[in-house]
Amino acid sequence: MGGQPCLKDDRTVRQLISCSIGDPESGISQSLRGRANKLSIWEAIKYVKQEGLVEYDFGGYATGKLGEELKGINEFKLGFGGTVCDRFSYNKSYSRSFNAAKYLYLGAVNAKVKFEKLTRRRW
Repeated sequence: MGGQPCLKDDRTVRQLISCSIGDPESGISQSLRGRANKLSIWEAIKYVKQEGLVEYDFGGYATGKLGEELKGINEFKLGFGGTVCDRFSYNKSYSRSFNAAKYLYLGAVNAKVKFEKLTRRRW
């Protein structure tokens, strides 16, 4: 199973994040999970066309150091024949519980990345 939440206006659908079931114990192969994710993106693109909208925005193209790390994702996005263009986003959350959860989550992700880099150097 895969999917992505999107924002829509009268011209564009913008993908916020794309995801698929990631539990290795589910018995679903990584290949099948990836195909489910790609299918959900394809269905979103078909929806954009059916609704007469102009653009499907994958929600970002990584540049710089992050672009090197996410090269495969960037190539996947460009593989649909689109172009890279500037977009600016402003996100404001007024929910204290959401902000606390986001802070904890991003802190955990950052700690995991640092730990992985540290352990790679030792071996």
